[in-house]
Amino acid sequence: MQHSSQDVLQCPMPHSPGVGIGTRKRIKVKVEVLYFRGCPNHEPAVEQVRMALRNEGLPILVSEVEITDPAMAQKVGFLGSPSIRIDGIDVEPSAREIKTFGFGCRTYSDDEGMRSGLPPVGLIQQAARERRSA
Repeated sequence: MQHSSQDVLQCPMPHSPGVGIGTRKRIKVKVEVLYFRGCPNHEPAVEQVRMALRNEGLPILVSEVEITDPAMAQKVGFLGSPSIRIDGIDVEPSAREIKTFGFGCRTYSDDEGMRSGLPPVGLIQQAARERRSA
């Protein structure tokens, strides 16, 4: 299921870890997976994001944003496919200051320093925790 890049989920989370336990506090979470058509890591990345959000007790609504050309990549600050943002912030801290955007594949480092086309679930979870406490 695809959602527009404007989708934002507002959800009461009375028992979510660290989010107003025992209250009806409403949170807004905007999660995007930016990708280009044909990227072999697009769908697996969406599943990684859903798993990470589920592990964090957060609403699981992911906007899939197709980047269609290099001009769009420049306009939205696309770091490669797939890129994951939570509330507009890239999940990879070391990538947040990068200003060279392009229309290509992206890799992420795992805890052992190995490169992969998929971000580790733990990286996504950490980014979700950061945004939740911001």
